[in-house]
Order: sequence, then structure tokens, then C-alpha cells
Amino acid sequence: MTKRLVRDALEDRVCALYRSGATCEQIARQVGWSPMTVYRITKKAGITLSLGARSKGKPNLARRRFDRGRAREMYAAGLSSTQIGKQLGVSKATVLRAFHDEGVDVRSNHESNSLRARGKKGASSHGYVRVNVGNRERQYEHILIAEKVLGRPLKRLERVHHVYGDRSDNRNLLICTHQYHLALHHRIYKKYGTWNLPPPPEC
Repeated sequence: MTKRLVRDALEDRVCALYRSGATCEQIARQVGWSPMTVYRITKKAGITLSLGARSKGKPNLARRRFDRGRAREMYAAGLSSTQIGKQLGVSKATVLRAFHDEGVDVRSNHESNSLRARGKKGASSHGYVRVNVGNRERQYEHILIAEKVLGRPLKRLERVHHVYGDRSDNRNLLICTHQYHLALHHRIYKKYGTWNLPPPPEC
């Protein structure tokens, strides 16, 4: 067998090993060539593998099966690139490179923090419950509940009354006008001597 035939056979073997997931270093040790020579052969053969197909000199089959479509869906749902990487078995860098290749707009750290904080609750200085709705915006929970029930935003003179006066308890609410709200508190004060109804008896 001539030297040319021997070299062609080795190159075919190199390409087959590379397609199976072996790294240039691993192939080089098997065939007795330098990693750079192996790289040039694979490049000359036009072999391309998916982004992130190898890591630390070992074939990574999980990365080769990386589902970019699923990653985009998860990102749109609010997950971070780090969280997506952990769930799909790839690194954060692999996810970000895939997004860059496909033209996905990557959120800033501020936007990501806002998404993670969305839905978190806290108490205002007046005792009302406020909910984080993203982009550093917080709204009163009792107003959100009322608008959801009405199916529209509250009008300028509409109020949400806490029936038993507990501003942190949004289970018993009444939607009324500003005038009725004031009149209601005055009636309660006239009857009970306090501005709010006494709490209901324990069941």
C-alpha cells in the first residue's frame, strides 16, 4: 500500500472519529499526529458539529442534542440563560451563543432581575400589600384583584374598600364610589365607634 493510500485511510479514520464526538487531542493520540493536523483534516473535509459539541476534551452528547427552539421558549417564559443551561444540560455561554446566532434579543441584567422579582409581595408603609409586576413597578394587590374582577381598570372615583379594615387581608373587598366609601366609614363609626367593621367571629 502506498503512503498516499495509507494517509487517505488515516484521514478517513480521523473524520469518522471526529464525527463520533472525539476531540482533536484524543484523535491525535490515536493516530500519532498533532491536534492541529487533525483539526486541519476535519476542516478540509468540511465537517461541522453543533455549537458546544465538545467540552474539556470529552464528547458531550447532551450539548449536541441542545434544543434551541426549547431554549427560546424557556427564555421567553422568563427563565435566565443560566437556568436554561442547567435544565438542558449545557453551559450559559452555549445558550447565549445560540441566541446570538439566531438573533434573539438578550435581556439586560436589570430586565432579568425584574422578571425574577415579578409576583413577589411586600407591605407598603400604609399596610397595603404591594405586588411586583416587573420593570421596578409595584401595584397594590387589592386594586389588581378589583380590576381583574371588573375586567377593566378602576375609574378615577372608584375605590376598593377592605370590609373589615385589615389592609393586608385582600379576601373581603368591596368596589364602590368615593362618595359611598366615605359614607360607609361614617355609618360604621356611628354604629361601632370605629372606622371599620369589627372582625368576624372565628368559625
